[in-house]
Amino acid sequence: RRKWRKVEGLVKGLVVRPMSYRGCSDVDLIPFSLREDIEWRKRISKSNAAGGDGFSDENGETALPIHARNGKLWDFAYTLVDRGFQLDSRGYAASFRVNRKHQHKNGPNFDKFLDKCTRKEGIPNGLDCSTNLGCVDIYPAMSGKKNGCEYLVRKFLHGAASDDGKVDERVTLKSRAFCMCDDDNDIEMALACRAAFLPGVTSESVRRVVEELHDSDVARLVVTEDVRKGIIETGATEAALDLVLMEVRKEI
Repeated sequence: RRKWRKVEGLVKGLVVRPMSYRGCSDVDLIPFSLREDIEWRKRISKSNAAGGDGFSDENGETALPIHARNGKLWDFAYTLVDRGFQLDSRGYAASFRVNRKHQHKNGPNFDKFLDKCTRKEGIPNGLDCSTNLGCVDIYPAMSGKKNGCEYLVRKFLHGAASDDGKVDERVTLKSRAFCMCDDDNDIEMALACRAAFLPGVTSESVRRVVEELHDSDVARLVVTEDVRKGIIETGATEAALDLVLMEVRKEI
């Protein structure tokens, strides 16, 4: 995974021009772009993680193909290729995907591989994985959605002292973060947050987690979809946003 942050003004690269909407201010309409977090890239580019060969250079030169990349992540990728798996690394600098749809009919047993990855078996130390809708994503253990969120908390909240010069270490995902999600690969992040709101349940495994944690003190997972009341799709998303705003207003 690569981390990006919003910066105001017109900078080289993608420029986002916000559309006007009811209640917006002039500040809300200032064009902005995305600038890569170089500190994160340095960390994830180490040889015991993803290495640096998956990134395009400053001139836009295409990243090296899998077989030419160095790093622990790609060492594991080679072993999977040798076993007959088809990997997707297009557009991925620090991870790769094994997609059920891309596997050859006479290739290795994907269901067995998926089942082992669901239990985190067979993944080398220093790497991690997540599964979702017939896909397995492999990446350095320092990465993933939960770790990415925790990195942002440390960078923007713990790293920024308050008016009295002190840093509030009590600000954590569990104490202040709210999450909207719906997939298997979101669950670890969702459980790390104060509460998570799901506009819909996309798989039986997600449903099991929601049911297991119902009325639990471990985490708060709230499904906002209600077919009987007609709260579905975008309506369920709006309901989730309303609940997030209600939680935030409690803190004001």
